[in-house]
Amino acid sequence: MKSFFALAIAGAIGFTSIANAATYVVDDFDGGEDVRSSGMTSISPNNGSPNFSTSIFDVFGPTNRTVNFDFGDDSATGIGNPNEFAADTFGIVPFGGPNGKDATDFFFGEEDLDNGDNPGGTGSATWEFDISGLTDLVLNAVFSAMGDFEQGDNAHSFTWSIDGGAGGSGTLFSIDSDDSASHTYTMEGGASVNLNDPLTISDDLGTRVIDNTFSTVGEAAIGGTGSSLLITYTAAANNGGGEAFAFDDLTLTANVSAPVIPEPTMCLVFAGLIATRMIGRRRNG
Repeated sequence: MKSFFALAIAGAIGFTSIANAATYVVDDFDGGEDVRSSGMTSISPNNGSPNFSTSIFDVFGPTNRTVNFDFGDDSATGIGNPNEFAADTFGIVPFGGPNGKDATDFFFGEEDLDNGDNPGGTGSATWEFDISGLTDLVLNAVFSAMGDFEQGDNAHSFTWSIDGGAGGSGTLFSIDSDDSASHTYTMEGGASVNLNDPLTISDDLGTRVIDNTFSTVGEAAIGGTGSSLLITYTAAANNGGGEAFAFDDLTLTANVSAPVIPEPTMCLVFAGLIATRMIGRRRNG
Protein backbone atom coordinates (compact mmCIF):
# COMPACT_ATOMS: atom_id res chain seq x y z
CA MET A 1 0.00 0.00 0.00
CA LYS A 2 2.73 2.45 0.95
CA SER A 3 4.59 1.67 -2.27
CA PHE A 4 1.48 2.23 -4.35
CA PHE A 5 0.77 5.52 -2.63
CA ALA A 6 4.32 6.77 -3.16
CA LEU A 7 4.27 5.83 -6.83
CA ALA A 8 0.90 7.46 -7.32
CA ILE A 9 2.11 10.70 -5.79
CA ALA A 10 5.39 10.70 -7.74
CA GLY A 11 3.61 9.98 -10.98
CA ALA A 12 1.07 12.70 -10.36
CA ILE A 13 3.68 15.29 -9.47
CA GLY A 14 5.77 14.48 -12.55
CA PHE A 15 9.11 16.06 -11.55
CA THR A 16 10.64 17.96 -14.47
CA SER A 17 13.48 20.39 -15.05
CA ILE A 18 13.75 23.69 -16.88
CA ALA A 19 16.75 25.55 -18.28
CA ASN A 20 17.52 28.88 -16.65
CA ALA A 21 19.77 31.36 -18.45
CA ALA A 22 22.78 32.58 -16.50
CA THR A 23 25.75 34.82 -17.28
CA TYR A 24 29.24 34.01 -16.03
CA VAL A 25 32.35 36.20 -16.06
CA VAL A 26 35.23 34.37 -17.75
CA ASP A 27 37.64 37.29 -17.21
CA ASP A 28 37.15 41.01 -16.58
CA PHE A 29 40.86 41.53 -15.80
CA ASP A 30 39.88 43.04 -12.45
CA GLY A 31 39.53 39.83 -10.43
CA GLY A 32 35.78 39.45 -10.87
CA GLU A 33 35.70 36.14 -12.73
CA ASP A 34 33.17 33.45 -11.81
CA VAL A 35 34.14 30.45 -9.67
CA ARG A 36 33.73 28.27 -12.77
CA SER A 37 36.52 30.20 -14.47
CA SER A 38 40.19 29.30 -14.14
CA GLY A 39 40.98 32.74 -15.53
CA MET A 40 43.79 33.29 -18.00
CA THR A 41 45.75 30.04 -17.85
CA SER A 42 48.55 30.93 -20.28
CA ILE A 43 50.02 33.93 -22.09
CA SER A 44 52.88 34.12 -24.58
CA PRO A 45 55.01 36.15 -24.70
CA ASN A 46 54.92 36.47 -20.93
CA ASN A 47 57.47 39.02 -19.83
CA GLY A 48 55.84 39.77 -16.49
CA SER A 49 54.61 43.15 -17.73
CA PRO A 50 52.36 44.37 -20.52
CA ASN A 51 55.33 46.35 -21.88
CA PHE A 52 58.49 44.97 -23.46
CA SER A 53 61.93 46.04 -22.24
CA THR A 54 62.94 47.02 -25.78
CA SER A 55 59.97 49.38 -26.26
CA ILE A 56 57.36 50.82 -23.90
CA PHE A 57 55.03 51.20 -26.89
CA ASP A 58 54.95 47.45 -27.47
CA VAL A 59 52.16 45.96 -25.37
CA PHE A 60 50.67 42.52 -24.82
CA GLY A 61 48.62 41.49 -21.79
CA PRO A 62 46.37 42.86 -19.03
CA THR A 63 47.03 46.55 -18.57
CA ASN A 64 45.33 49.92 -18.00
CA ARG A 65 44.90 53.18 -19.88
CA THR A 66 48.23 54.61 -18.69
CA VAL A 67 50.39 51.89 -20.31
CA ASN A 68 51.43 54.35 -23.05
CA PHE A 69 50.13 57.42 -24.85
CA ASP A 70 48.40 55.41 -27.58
CA PHE A 71 45.85 53.76 -25.28
CA GLY A 72 44.34 56.51 -23.14
CA ASP A 73 42.00 59.01 -24.80
CA ASP A 74 42.76 62.08 -22.69
CA SER A 75 41.10 64.66 -24.94
CA ALA A 76 38.14 65.45 -22.65
CA THR A 77 38.83 68.15 -20.07
CA GLY A 78 37.13 68.98 -16.80
CA ILE A 79 36.03 65.40 -16.02
CA GLY A 80 38.65 64.55 -13.42
CA ASN A 81 41.21 62.91 -15.68
CA PRO A 82 44.67 63.62 -14.16
CA ASN A 83 46.23 63.17 -17.62
CA GLU A 84 43.82 65.37 -19.59
CA PHE A 85 45.24 66.75 -22.84
CA ALA A 86 42.77 68.64 -25.02
CA ALA A 87 44.91 68.26 -28.15
CA ASP A 88 44.95 64.44 -27.91
CA THR A 89 43.92 62.89 -31.24
CA PHE A 90 44.61 59.20 -30.56
CA GLY A 91 43.31 56.77 -27.96
CA ILE A 92 41.10 53.73 -27.45
CA VAL A 93 40.25 54.02 -23.74
CA PRO A 94 37.94 56.89 -22.77
CA PHE A 95 38.11 58.22 -19.24
CA GLY A 96 34.45 59.15 -18.70
CA GLY A 97 31.09 58.05 -20.05
CA PRO A 98 29.44 54.61 -19.86
CA ASN A 99 32.57 52.83 -21.15
CA GLY A 100 35.14 54.99 -19.40
CA LYS A 101 38.05 53.47 -17.51
CA ASP A 102 40.37 55.02 -14.96
CA ALA A 103 43.83 53.74 -14.05
CA THR A 104 42.37 51.05 -11.75
CA ASP A 105 40.25 49.42 -14.49
CA PHE A 106 42.18 46.79 -16.41
CA PHE A 107 41.67 45.20 -19.83
CA PHE A 108 43.75 43.15 -22.29
CA GLY A 109 45.81 45.41 -24.55
CA GLU A 110 47.93 44.73 -27.63
CA GLU A 111 50.18 46.90 -29.78
CA ASP A 112 53.24 46.24 -31.97
CA LEU A 113 54.45 42.80 -30.87
CA ASP A 114 57.47 42.68 -33.19
CA ASN A 115 60.56 43.61 -31.15
CA GLY A 116 63.84 42.27 -29.83
CA ASP A 117 62.07 40.49 -26.98
CA ASN A 118 59.53 38.88 -29.33
CA PRO A 119 61.05 38.73 -32.84
CA GLY A 120 58.22 36.58 -34.22
CA GLY A 121 55.74 39.36 -33.55
CA THR A 122 52.96 36.98 -32.49
CA GLY A 123 51.15 36.35 -29.22
CA SER A 124 48.54 34.10 -27.64
CA ALA A 125 46.55 33.66 -24.45
CA THR A 126 44.12 31.04 -23.18
CA TRP A 127 41.25 30.83 -20.70
CA GLU A 128 39.62 27.71 -19.23
CA PHE A 129 36.05 27.47 -17.98
CA ASP A 130 34.04 24.67 -16.35
CA ILE A 131 30.90 24.15 -18.45
CA SER A 132 29.61 21.02 -16.72
CA GLY A 133 25.80 21.05 -16.83
CA LEU A 134 25.67 24.05 -19.17
CA THR A 135 24.14 24.18 -22.65
CA ASP A 136 23.51 26.79 -25.36
CA LEU A 137 26.78 28.60 -24.72
CA VAL A 138 27.34 32.13 -26.05
CA LEU A 139 30.56 34.14 -25.56
CA ASN A 140 30.54 37.94 -25.44
CA ALA A 141 33.33 40.49 -25.20
CA VAL A 142 33.82 44.22 -25.79
CA PHE A 143 36.49 45.58 -28.13
CA SER A 144 38.25 48.86 -28.85
CA ALA A 145 40.78 49.79 -31.54
CA MET A 146 42.25 52.71 -33.45
CA GLY A 147 44.95 53.06 -36.09
CA ASP A 148 45.91 52.71 -39.73
CA PHE A 149 46.16 48.91 -39.70
CA GLU A 150 47.33 46.54 -42.44
CA GLN A 151 45.48 43.40 -43.47
CA GLY A 152 47.10 40.19 -42.23
CA ASP A 153 49.73 42.11 -40.27
CA ASN A 154 47.15 43.01 -37.62
CA ALA A 155 44.97 39.89 -37.61
CA HIS A 156 43.48 38.55 -34.38
CA SER A 157 41.35 35.48 -33.75
CA PHE A 158 39.43 33.95 -30.86
CA THR A 159 38.72 30.21 -31.03
CA TRP A 160 37.06 27.64 -28.76
CA SER A 161 37.40 23.94 -28.07
CA ILE A 162 35.66 21.65 -25.58
CA ASP A 163 37.39 18.75 -23.85
CA GLY A 164 40.42 18.96 -26.09
CA GLY A 165 38.28 19.08 -29.22
CA ALA A 166 36.23 15.97 -28.41
CA GLY A 167 33.24 18.18 -27.64
CA GLY A 168 33.70 20.41 -30.67
CA SER A 169 35.78 23.40 -31.74
CA GLY A 170 35.42 26.51 -33.85
CA THR A 171 36.06 30.22 -34.34
CA LEU A 172 34.45 32.87 -32.17
CA PHE A 173 35.77 36.22 -33.46
CA SER A 174 37.84 36.96 -36.58
CA ILE A 175 39.49 40.38 -36.53
CA ASP A 176 41.48 41.97 -39.36
CA SER A 177 42.00 45.24 -41.20
CA ASP A 178 39.72 46.36 -44.01
CA ASP A 179 42.28 47.94 -46.33
CA SER A 180 39.56 49.19 -48.69
CA ALA A 181 37.87 51.37 -46.08
CA SER A 182 38.41 54.31 -43.78
CA HIS A 183 36.76 55.14 -40.49
CA THR A 184 36.10 58.33 -38.57
CA TYR A 185 36.88 57.95 -34.88
CA THR A 186 35.40 60.40 -32.38
CA MET A 187 37.61 61.41 -29.49
CA GLU A 188 36.06 61.88 -26.06
CA GLY A 189 36.74 65.62 -26.35
CA GLY A 190 34.67 65.77 -29.55
CA ALA A 191 37.34 65.85 -32.27
CA SER A 192 36.92 63.62 -35.34
CA VAL A 193 39.89 61.67 -36.67
CA ASN A 194 39.68 59.83 -40.00
CA LEU A 195 42.09 56.94 -40.60
CA ASN A 196 42.43 54.36 -43.35
CA ASP A 197 42.35 50.58 -42.87
CA PRO A 198 40.31 50.19 -39.65
CA LEU A 199 40.07 46.90 -37.77
CA THR A 200 36.85 44.96 -38.32
CA ILE A 201 35.34 42.07 -36.38
CA SER A 202 33.36 39.19 -37.87
CA ASP A 203 31.14 37.04 -35.63
CA ASP A 204 27.51 35.96 -35.27
CA LEU A 205 26.41 39.60 -35.48
CA GLY A 206 28.11 40.17 -38.85
CA THR A 207 31.15 42.22 -39.86
CA ARG A 208 31.65 45.76 -38.60
CA VAL A 209 34.36 48.29 -37.69
CA ILE A 210 35.74 48.23 -34.17
CA ASP A 211 35.37 51.72 -32.70
CA ASN A 212 37.71 53.39 -30.19
CA THR A 213 35.31 53.56 -27.23
CA PHE A 214 34.91 49.96 -25.98
CA SER A 215 31.43 50.06 -27.50
CA THR A 216 31.87 47.25 -30.05
CA VAL A 217 30.31 44.10 -28.64
CA GLY A 218 31.29 40.68 -29.97
CA GLU A 219 28.92 37.71 -29.75
CA ALA A 220 29.41 34.11 -30.83
CA ALA A 221 27.57 30.87 -30.08
CA ILE A 222 29.55 27.79 -29.04
CA GLY A 223 28.06 24.67 -30.59
CA GLY A 224 29.08 21.98 -28.17
CA THR A 225 28.79 20.61 -24.64
CA GLY A 226 31.15 18.88 -22.24
CA SER A 227 33.08 19.69 -19.11
CA SER A 228 35.96 22.03 -20.01
CA LEU A 229 35.87 24.99 -22.41
CA LEU A 230 39.16 26.41 -23.70
CA ILE A 231 39.17 29.89 -25.27
CA THR A 232 42.29 30.85 -27.23
CA TYR A 233 43.23 34.36 -28.39
CA THR A 234 45.88 34.54 -31.11
CA ALA A 235 47.54 37.70 -32.42
CA ALA A 236 49.24 37.27 -35.79
CA ALA A 237 52.46 39.13 -36.63
CA ASN A 238 51.83 42.68 -35.42
CA ASN A 239 54.67 45.06 -36.18
CA GLY A 240 53.12 48.49 -36.48
CA GLY A 241 53.20 51.30 -33.94
CA GLY A 242 50.22 53.60 -33.58
CA GLU A 243 47.85 50.64 -34.00
CA ALA A 244 46.22 49.91 -30.64
CA PHE A 245 43.79 47.09 -29.91
CA ALA A 246 42.09 45.97 -26.69
CA PHE A 247 39.31 43.77 -25.37
CA ASP A 248 37.57 43.37 -22.02
CA ASP A 249 34.75 41.62 -20.16
CA LEU A 250 34.79 38.08 -21.53
CA THR A 251 31.43 36.66 -20.43
CA LEU A 252 29.65 33.38 -21.08
CA THR A 253 25.86 33.10 -21.23
CA ALA A 254 24.44 29.59 -20.91
CA ASN A 255 21.42 27.58 -19.87
CA VAL A 256 21.70 25.57 -16.66
CA SER A 257 19.11 22.91 -15.85
CA ALA A 258 17.27 23.16 -12.54
CA PRO A 259 14.62 20.77 -11.10
CA VAL A 260 11.07 22.06 -10.94
CA ILE A 261 8.50 20.86 -8.39
CA PRO A 262 5.07 21.83 -9.73
CA GLU A 263 2.15 22.80 -7.55
CA PRO A 264 -0.49 20.10 -6.80
CA THR A 265 -2.71 19.28 -9.77
CA MET A 266 -5.98 17.42 -10.21
CA CYS A 267 -3.92 14.27 -10.88
CA LEU A 268 -2.36 14.63 -7.45
CA VAL A 269 -5.77 15.15 -5.84
CA PHE A 270 -7.13 12.09 -7.64
CA ALA A 271 -4.16 10.00 -6.48
CA GLY A 272 -4.85 11.09 -2.91
CA LEU A 273 -8.50 10.07 -3.16
CA ILE A 274 -7.55 6.63 -4.48
CA ALA A 275 -5.07 6.10 -1.67
CA THR A 276 -7.58 7.24 0.95
CA ARG A 277 -10.24 4.86 -0.38
CA MET A 278 -7.86 1.90 -0.39
CA ILE A 279 -6.75 2.65 3.17
CA GLY A 280 -10.42 2.77 4.21
CA ARG A 281 -11.10 -0.61 2.60
CA ARG A 282 -8.15 -2.12 4.45
CA ARG A 283 -9.46 -0.87 7.79
CA ASN A 284 -12.98 -2.14 7.08
CA GLY A 285 -11.60 -5.54 6.08
